Order: sequence, then structure tokens, then C-alpha cells
Amino acid sequence: MVIDGQVVHLDSDPVGDDTVLITRGHNDHFALLVVPPDTTADAAREAMARAVRADNITQAAQILIATEPEDGAAGAAG
Repeated sequence: MVIDGQVVHLDSDPVGDDTVLITRGHNDHFALLVVPPDTTADAAREAMARAVRADNITQAAQILIATEPEDGAAGAAG
């Protein structure tokens, strides 16, 4: 596919968690955390803050679980 005069290759490879991997050339690699749309704003901010930490080794699914409000607060808040 060509976008703005640049060739863009699309491919998929199972990662096993809630991330999307994007590469740009051989040295630029980006891992994006996919936050479910029903996540509260506070939980989403906390998940993103944890995901971008340089020392983060936690898998995406565990980050999302750790930032969920307790006692069903997500349903009550929305």
C-alpha cells in the first residue's frame, strides 16, 4: 500500500495479549496497548501510564486487570 508516497507493508502476527505492534523500518518498533472501550477514563490513564514505563515487563492483559476498578465500580460509574 502507498500512503503519501511511502510504501507501507501491513502484516499480522499473533502476539498473545492486548497489544498492537507497529514497525517503521528496521529500528523503529512501537507496541500499543489496546484499552477496551468500556474502560473507565481513570483506569485507562493508569493502564497507559503503567504500559509506557521503561521498566515495565508486565503483559498487557495483566496491566488491564490490575487497573480495573474493584467491586464493579466501572458499571456503576458509566
